[in-house]
Amino acid sequence: MMSECETLSKMLDEILREIKVLDHRLSNMENQFGLIKRDIESLDSSMGEIEENISSINDTVSTIEVNINSMVLDSLNDL
Repeated sequence: MMSECETLSKMLDEILREIKVLDHRLSNMENQFGLIKRDIESLDSSMGEIEENISSINDTVSTIEVNINSMVLDSLNDL
């Protein structure tokens, strides 16, 4: 039969093992959070680049529209 001290010691050992497991899981979660944070920052940066590219495309389309309108007016004037 175990003494009360031995029983408490085993319980404490089990609690410490569980704490270590939980600490390990927390560390993994922190690492995953860091990776997710970097991914979000990268996506945010990519979104900024995409927005700049869309703006550039819109500027190009506007320039093309102006050129087409100018060509149409020139053609009409030539008639």
